[in-house]
Amino acid sequence: MRRLVLAAASLALACVPLSHALTLAPGVGVSLPPVNVQSRAKVVSRHDVAAGIVELGFSDGSSYRGTVRDGVPHGHGEYRSPAFRYDGDFDAGHMEGLGLCEWKQGDRYEGSFHADEADGRGRFTFANGDAYEGDVKRGRMDGRGRYQSAGGDVYEGTFVRGLPDGMGSLRFANGDRYEGEMHAGMLHGYGRYFARDGQRLEGAFVRGRARGLGILRYANGDVYQGEIDDGLPAGQGIFRFAGGSRYEGQVRAGVPIGSGILYLGDGTRFEGEFEAGAARASGHWVRADGSRIRARLENGAVTLVD
Repeated sequence: MRRLVLAAASLALACVPLSHALTLAPGVGVSLPPVNVQSRAKVVSRHDVAAGIVELGFSDGSSYRGTVRDGVPHGHGEYRSPAFRYDGDFDAGHMEGLGLCEWKQGDRYEGSFHADEADGRGRFTFANGDAYEGDVKRGRMDGRGRYQSAGGDVYEGTFVRGLPDGMGSLRFANGDRYEGEMHAGMLHGYGRYFARDGQRLEGAFVRGRARGLGILRYANGDVYQGEIDDGLPAGQGIFRFAGGSRYEGQVRAGVPIGSGILYLGDGTRFEGEFEAGAARASGHWVRADGSRIRARLENGAVTLVD
């Protein structure tokens, strides 16, 4: 039996090692710096540069160029600070409406803003090449969206507080694919994992690992149904082999080990203790008429024991 090897337990973001939880890229999930000039810094200079266009200088070194009302940004303008630049709509000194925010380290957000935070729909692009497009709430990915890593991994589905959570799909750059439930950035709940080599796992996932009841379908036509631990058949289960035979019983580390029954294609069966997969066991060979004979199984051949 073979183990279904996952490409990754989850989509790794923002140049962090592959892990069992999605990690946010810089800037995602963090509220944007406030741009309420009434509360964060005093106006120290003002210049009228064109009809309706004013340039303001602030005590913290930041500046604003655009339209104003009652002495604060209102309408459209550009705000520059040592940490970021914002170009977009303002309302009574706050970022409100559509805009573009660029951070000093190279990250960027373009979309809707509300009360000085990314909020609504928009697109994050990060200095490392990752990108997110979709719903945003209070500066975080929240709602429906699509995240693509620089390496080519893609997650599409729901986000909650900056992490994939709910139903979604993961497409890995190596060709593997996962469809199902996510929680806190991890494969968690019911899902289906399709490996590029044709193997398929369907069942329960717990904190990024296949664990619980499930079905494994192998590329050669073999099928396993039963308990799974860390992606391997383990516990009680049933193997249905492409050749027509069937094993029911204990499984360990992906192979029949322990008490079980191997149903052979000719109507007979072997009952006993399996030592290293379905190829070797000691117990009884049971004929089609129900008669039982002590025997051993070696590489699929039954040997009678006196």
